[in-house]
This record gives sequence, structure tokens and C-alpha cells, in this order.
Amino acid sequence: MFDQPLELQRKTGPRIRFRAALVAAVLCASWLGSSVAADTTETPTPWQRLKARLIERGWLRGQTAEHVPIGNGRLELRQYDLASKIPGKVISVAVREGDWVEKDQLLVSLDSSELKAQREALEAQVTVAERAYAEAQAARRKAAADLELARASYQRAQELRQQKFASADQLDRARTAWINAQTALDLAEKRVALAAAQVDAAKAQLNVIDSKLADTQVLSPIAGRVLKRYVLPGEVVPAGATLISLVDPLDLYIDIFLTPAQMRDVALGQPAEIAPEGWPADRVIPARVVFVSPEAQFTPKFVETADERAKLSFRVRVAADAQWLAQHRDALFGGLPAVARILVTEGTAKPRHDDDAR
Repeated sequence: MFDQPLELQRKTGPRIRFRAALVAAVLCASWLGSSVAADTTETPTPWQRLKARLIERGWLRGQTAEHVPIGNGRLELRQYDLASKIPGKVISVAVREGDWVEKDQLLVSLDSSELKAQREALEAQVTVAERAYAEAQAARRKAAADLELARASYQRAQELRQQKFASADQLDRARTAWINAQTALDLAEKRVALAAAQVDAAKAQLNVIDSKLADTQVLSPIAGRVLKRYVLPGEVVPAGATLISLVDPLDLYIDIFLTPAQMRDVALGQPAEIAPEGWPADRVIPARVVFVSPEAQFTPKFVETADERAKLSFRVRVAADAQWLAQHRDALFGGLPAVARILVTEGTAKPRHDDDAR
């Protein structure tokens, strides 16, 4: 450039400087724009993250998110809170939190010494009542025999009176003896009934004590896992106090909330799949729809939908297959985030209206 004439240098110099300034301005604006964009990037919403996972699993391929019967929620295990029916002192707690227990396994023992003493007293009452009943039966048999004898004597007196061998006074005395014997038998039968009722009452009280004694032994109603124990040996608990909480790993479900558009492909008993958070994309839990809410409700705040909870939704419960759970009882935990997809087949899909088909 320095070899060019002075006039040409004066004409081309400003142009070069202008172009250089323009390139610098463009590069600066580009850098500033990328920085602002990086600073203002929005965090994906829960529904966007859910949709990304569904696309990764291939559940949204060829369909729109608004019409696929899919929802997210948390896995729930059926919980059993075992309470004490009677007040008492805790003697022993046979399990710890996290232990696996079988059905009818002993969990908690309460003090039964006072109840055992009451049972011994009631056993004595039952013995006395049964003896009184036996005596009343013997008295009834004697009264029945006396009645038969008095009846026979009255008939003999009648015959003798007809033959003029007995006086009217003798006949009256025989009749009176027969009537008294009948009255005695009636009274004996009432005493037998009363004694029988006393035996039944004593045995009923004995059954009540036996029931209370059985309540001092808290047994597991299911085969499950101990979630929490609330008492320790030596504590005194009132009636109705919760002692142990169990969860049933064979009764796992998830409640999802579907929009009215998604509900058109949902039916009770329909097969489904559950995908827990963090599991591989190709691993799902076989399940089935066990409950469909008959009424719409506002979607709870903890559930994200495609429309950001702007519409009513229906609660649908999807329960995992019991046979699968029996083989993987230690693989899942309550509260784990998961996604449930309801499988739409020709046999279970609801018929669509012409408007929907178009």
C-alpha cells in the first residue's frame, strides 16, 4: 500500500478503517448476545423434563403429549399401622425397623399378668356355675319323678273313690299332692334355665378375657417390612396407641392425574407400565389400572401437567403386578418418583367420536 501514489492512499485509507470498525462491532455484538442468552437461559419445567424422559423411552413417538395417557407421581406402598386394643405395659418388641416379617409373626407383647389372674377367677366362677347347673338338673329329675308318682296316686284314689273304698277327703289330698308336684317341677325347670344362663354368662366373661389376652400379643396381619416402631419395652401405652407400622411391598401403586383428553383411552382393569425415576429406559414394571375417579378435581399442586395445572383432571390409580413384586420385593421404595403409562389396545381403548377421529 505504501508503494501506491499519495492520492490513492488518501482515498482507500478511510474505507479500510471503516470496514475494520464494522467487523469489530459485529464481533462485539455477537459476543454480547451469546453472553446474555447464556445468562437468561430458563430452567426446564418439570413437565419439560418429564417429556424429555418420555421421548427418551420412546413413549411419545408418533403421538402428542396432550392425548397420551401418561402421568407422573410417586410410588406408594400400602401402610398398616398396628395399634393396641387394650392399655398395658410393653414387655417386649420382637422386631426392628427394616426387618422383614411373616404373616402372624409376633411383633409386640404386652403385660398379661392381671388378665391371667382375672381368667383364673372366672374359671372358678364357671366351675361353680356348672356345678349349680348339675344340681338344678338333678332337682328337676327328682321333681319329675315326684310328679309321676303324684299323678299315679291321684288316679288310684279316683278308682278307689268310684269303688267306695276311699273317701272324698283322700281324693282331695291326692289331687293337691299332684298339683304341688307339678308346681315343683315347673320351679325346678326355671332353676335349671337360670343355672344354664349363669354358666353361659361366666363362659362369656371368660371369652372376653381370652380375647383381651390375645390382644396382648400383637401379630403381623401381612408379610411385609417394618417401617417404624413407636414403643420400647417398659413403656405403658393406652388403648388405641400405634405400636408398629408395616408396609406391604406386594401392594405398590401410583396415583396419576390425567386430563379429560387423556381419559378417553383409560378404562378400569387396563394394562399399564410404571417407570421409576433413575431406572434404565428399557426397564419398566408391569401394572394395571385399579381405580378411576368418577369425578374430576383440581390437579394437586405437587403434580405438573402439560397445561401447568390450569384444568381439571381425573385421579387414576395404577397398581404394580403382584407376581412381579413378589420377585422384586426389595427393589422399590415408597416415595420414589415415577412415571406411569396406560397401555392402549384395541380391546381396552374407548371408541372415539367422529370429531375426535378427524
